[in-house]
Amino acid sequence: MANFPFIPLCVPPWDQTAALAAGAQYNQQNGFYADANTHLDEVWVWLPRRFKVASPQPVLVPDMLPSTTWEQNIRTIMGMPAWDRIRKHAYQAAGFRCEICGANAKLEAHELFQLINETATQKLSRIMALCPLCHKVHHLGIARRLGMLGSVKAHMLVVNRWTPAQMEQAIQHAYDVWEQRSEWNWSLDLSWLHDYGYVYV
Repeated sequence: MANFPFIPLCVPPWDQTAALAAGAQYNQQNGFYADANTHLDEVWVWLPRRFKVASPQPVLVPDMLPSTTWEQNIRTIMGMPAWDRIRKHAYQAAGFRCEICGANAKLEAHELFQLINETATQKLSRIMALCPLCHKVHHLGIARRLGMLGSVKAHMLVVNRWTPAQMEQAIQHAYDVWEQRSEWNWSLDLSWLHDYGYVYV
C-alpha cells in the first residue's frame, strides 16, 4: 500500500460511527479513508476490493453477458422507478465510492449475475456500485462502441497489476465464453432482490 497516500473506504451512512470507532478517518476532501501505513484489519469490511490484499488477484475480470440475456434485467422487468430506488440504495451502501477501485466518481449500478451453465440460469448475485471504467470491464462491447475501450484496458492494467499480455488473454477468454454462452437460452432468477430486502427499498 506504500504507493497510496491513503486507502479510500466504502462507508455507508449507517456504518459511519462504527467506521470511525474502528480507526477510519474522515475529511471533506477525501471522505472516509484509512492511512495507508496502518493495519487494515479493523476497517476490512469497508475496503474497496482493490485494496483487500488477501483477496486473490485479479479483482477486475472482464466478462460479458450472453446476447441471449440482453434486456433480461431489473430495469426491464421491474420498471425504471424500482430500478432507480435500487441503484440509489446500492450507491449509498457503497458509501458513494466504486466498490472495486475506490474511486470517488459518478457511479453506475452493475447487476452482478452468476451464470450457471448446467441449468442455463442467469442468477442475480448482487447490485454493485461501480465507476464507469470498472463497470465497462463487464460490458466490453459497449466500451468499444463508446470509444472507451482504451481507457478501460488501461484501468484494468492498473487495478489488476496485470501485464498487457495477461490482460489480452483475459479479454480473449471473455469473448470465447461469451460466444459459447450466446448460443443458449437463459432463464432469469432475481430471487436475490427478495432475499436481501431490495424489493422493499
